[in-house]
Parts: sequence; C-alpha cells; structure tokens
Amino acid sequence: MSLDYREKIEIEQLRSIEQQSQALTIRSQPASSFEAFLRQRVSQSKLQPEFESALDQAQHWFRTLLLGSCLLAGLAGMFAVVQAVSGAGTLNVFWVLMVLLGFNLLSFVLWLLFTFVLRTPASSPLVSIFMPCLNWTIKLAAKEHYSQYASKTWLHIQLSNPQGKWFIGRVVHSVWLGYLAGGFIALLLVLMTRQYDFIWGSTILDQAAFQQLTAYLSFPMDVIHWPTPSVDEVIASQQGLNEMSSTLRSSWAYFLLGCLLFYGLFPRLAAWVMCRILDAFQLRRFSLNYQDPYYLALKREWQPLSSQGHILDADSRGQPHQSLQKTKQSLQALPSEALYLGVELPNLLVTRVSSQLTTPVMVNVVNKDTTDQALAFIKNSVVSVVFLVNANKPPDRGTLRLLQSLMPKGKKYWLGCIEDGAMRIASENTYAQWQEQAQMLSIQPQHCVLLQSTDDAHD
Repeated sequence: MSLDYREKIEIEQLRSIEQQSQALTIRSQPASSFEAFLRQRVSQSKLQPEFESALDQAQHWFRTLLLGSCLLAGLAGMFAVVQAVSGAGTLNVFWVLMVLLGFNLLSFVLWLLFTFVLRTPASSPLVSIFMPCLNWTIKLAAKEHYSQYASKTWLHIQLSNPQGKWFIGRVVHSVWLGYLAGGFIALLLVLMTRQYDFIWGSTILDQAAFQQLTAYLSFPMDVIHWPTPSVDEVIASQQGLNEMSSTLRSSWAYFLLGCLLFYGLFPRLAAWVMCRILDAFQLRRFSLNYQDPYYLALKREWQPLSSQGHILDADSRGQPHQSLQKTKQSLQALPSEALYLGVELPNLLVTRVSSQLTTPVMVNVVNKDTTDQALAFIKNSVVSVVFLVNANKPPDRGTLRLLQSLMPKGKKYWLGCIEDGAMRIASENTYAQWQEQAQMLSIQPQHCVLLQSTDDAHD
C-alpha cells in the first residue's frame, strides 16, 4: 500500500528529528515493503509520549495563527466600515466603495500577477515575510528541539515549489476573507440601524461616466435580480439635487452590499477554493527522495529484516550426506581475480565482505532488475564467477532456480557460503545443504566453501 501525502510529511519530519537529535530511538521491525517499514517507524515514534504531539505541532500552531489573523482582519474590516460611514448622515457611494474594496482589489491584482503572469518561485516576498512569522511562533510554542525540527520540516514542505504559491495563496485569501466578512457584517448592521442619504459627485467626471460605472457594477446583481439603482435614481442621487426617498436609499444600500459581495467576498472565496484544491493536489504529488543518505541507510536496515522469517518453497528431500566437507576457510580462499555476486545477502553482510575482498561485490541479486544486472556482468566476464550466499539461511528450490538462471555455460563458478558469527551453529547445519545444492548445479566440491569474514574470525 503506497504512502499518502500526510504519511510522507510525517516521515520527513521523523527524518529531521533523527538527523538532528539523538532523543528518538525506534526499534525496527520486519515489514513487507519499504513503505510499510517507514510507516511502521512513524507509528512506533508516536508511541513515545514525548513525541506524541511533535509531528502535529506545526499544523496546530499554523491553524491557530491563521485563525487569529483572520479574526484580527475581521475586526480591521469592521473598523474600516465604521470609519467610512461615521460622521455625517450623507455618504458618497463611490468613495465608500473605494475605501472598502480599493486595497482588496490591489492585493488581488498583485496576487494574480505574481501567480499567473510573473510565475515567481515560492521564495517570493510573501514567503520571506510569512516564514519568519511562523518560525517565531514555532520557537515560542515548541519547548523541545525535536518539536522545532519537525515543525520547520512541515513548514519547508508547505512552502516548497510548486505547492508553496498555493499555500501562500490560501493564507492571503483567508485573511482577506476575514477582512471582507467583518466589513460586510459591520456595513449590514450600520445600514440596518442608521439612515443615510447616498450621493455621488466629481470635479472632472461627468454624469454619463457615473451612470456607465453604476451599470457595469450592477450587471452581476441584475442577473440574480438583486436590487440596484436605476438610471433615473442615479441621476436623482447627484450631489445637490432632490431630497432622497426611502426607496432610493434602499436601492443604494443594497448596491453597496452587493458590490462588497460580488467584487469582494465572492472572488476571494473562489480564489481560496482554487488554492485549496491545487495545494492539496500538489501535496499528493510530493515524493520522498529515496536517494538521500538517510533513506539509503534505512533501506540497508530494512532489507535484512525483510529476509527474516520462514523458508518459502523448502526442499522436501532428506538430510544430505554427512561425509561432505565442513571445513571453514577465510575469504582469502576465494580466487583473487573473480566476479563476486551476492545472492539474497543482507546488505550489512555485503558491505562487510566487500571491504575484505580484492574486488567488491558487484551486484546483490534480490529482484528482477538486479538479476538482469548480474547476468550482464557474467556474460561480459572473463574470470571465475563467485556466488556469495548466506550460510545461515538454508537453500530452497527458489534459490536453486535463481542460481540456475545465473549460470550460462562456459564459465567457472564458485559458491561461497558466508557465515555470520552470531549464528555459527545455524551456518554449520545448513552448509551441508548448500554443498548438495552446489553438486546439483555442477559446481566442483572444492569450489563450494564455508567462509567466515575477518570480523567473525576475531569473535
């Protein structure tokens, strides 16, 4: 089962903690796949009380900070409305609209420009402002260093390309939605509790310009039959003309509310939804870098564990002849010039043996890809081929078939059974079975040897 993006983020947070702090200890367990192995390590880390909330702390504080910012923006929106309509009982319609929507429109245009036209990276001015703010919050809230490591990793993933701009977009639109929602509520309450006359006037613009502007702004509202001022009502509202009726006041009040909805809240809400969807989509495409030394080390740790367990396809034949050789030899007993290939060896054993041979193990055959690589080396080799196997693990028919597929005619073959010092008794008991396997593969008896590495010899 593949990892979802939340699990990948938690795995990256765990990587950051393990690389920068020694406080976390995880006991690895066998797993069917490397992904399941990584998932299991995260689950085990959460069992430790001191780490239970570390992985979730950044997201918790981000939500707290965002909620607080939205509430403050809502209060700012209410204050802006109160300031715009306070004082006299006569309001200049288009001046009030400019006060309520001017900065919002400028911010929206800048966001569109940086997101879709200039295509700036996530390291934009918005990120440079937002990152220190969240980092400060994380340092203030996280008392333990590993909580800071996990939180900063979460923040780095959220702000990295390509999802960074959508994450920032979510934040920006959330704050502006708070501002506009607060302004809309305040304007609605003010218009419900106070009576205003609405006028318009200009020194350089004529009457036709205001009529045309009102008609353009009223278009989406007219579609849903939202009350808007007619042409005659616009003319009647010109500064210094007739006294305003209650119907005319109502039309302009609904026009103000409609403009705040259609040119403020609705576009911001649509942009927020788009950023939310695209941010989630990009996060689902986030992948772990398995070439990172941390993951390469975990793979070496996982592969020996994954090979533990019962023998599949076990040979049902009786015990081999007891007269076969059981003399242990060092790795120097192998030919000095040879092609060395591991066959389902634990990675730690491959590393240990390679350091003691004149030439390292070229391939450790564990799957189809490594089988193809080994065959390519064998076909191009002009020296003897030495198969290195784990003497602690008895052979089965699957191993026999694998070795047969790796033995084209015309080559000289050796079978080196490497003993693990921690399990000597097991290796001595299974070596005879490997000798019989060598006989079935037509490997000369003197070319099937029980080996012990230098580390084992000194135990």
